[in-house]
Amino acid sequence: MCATIPVEQGHLLSARGLQPRDHLNEGLEMRVRGSYWSGPKVRALKINPDYFIVPLMLGNVYSFNGLAYDRESLWVSSNFSDRIYNLSLEGKIIKEFEAPAGYPFGLAFDGQDLWLADGSDRIFKMDQEGDVLCQFTVPTGCPYGLTWERNRLWLSENGCLHRLFGIGPLLSCLSRAAVISDTFTTAEEGSKGLAWDGEYLLAVIKNPYSEAHKLYKIKTSGEVIQSYDIPVKFPEDIAWDGEAVWLLNYGPKDLINRDPVITRFKLR
Repeated sequence: MCATIPVEQGHLLSARGLQPRDHLNEGLEMRVRGSYWSGPKVRALKINPDYFIVPLMLGNVYSFNGLAYDRESLWVSSNFSDRIYNLSLEGKIIKEFEAPAGYPFGLAFDGQDLWLADGSDRIFKMDQEGDVLCQFTVPTGCPYGLTWERNRLWLSENGCLHRLFGIGPLLSCLSRAAVISDTFTTAEEGSKGLAWDGEYLLAVIKNPYSEAHKLYKIKTSGEVIQSYDIPVKFPEDIAWDGEAVWLLNYGPKDLINRDPVITRFKLR
């Protein structure tokens, strides 16, 4: 199961510009006082230290698609602004640059450089300043999630035939067309987000007919090892930091507001 902190409280506080970890006592209890009119009305909340929310407040940009973690900071892409942002773990912009094409979706980090799955049916390799080092086409009209696994890339489809592709990056860059090593299909309508946890693929599967979204742990052969409920609206991409998941989403599914956030939590 996922972390069990009441997600609504953390999200509401973040939306008001408060950071829960700034209001903790030694017992990890948070006490927030507010007036009758202003709120927030929280008496006490036990905080799970393995869980926190990073609000995405990047000007007038409210839609984000790709997510990657580089051991020190986060990277997000926006199909709304056609830009890529490097963020601190508190959500502050370190740098930003224009995406190399018009539809930036999935992001991956290989230990040095960034990889971008673009809706123009291409994958781009970029340095951390945004300069394109190579690019190649992919055999799908619905590229979305992207992750780096040891010495190859994995690309997911969102819609289409909901396949996952294992791609050899070196040969693909040389030939300018994806060299596919493995292919298998996923459940539902495909995966919007991919990560590699050092042993398994982690795939965010959105149910198109309900809010019962899932996180699947999958072998590279396609065998599903485990699944987890994701209690948020509109989950997008996912990243792994060696201990926990970072999930790009739009807040708890029971709330009306649709504020973009990145949620970190440990899998149980």
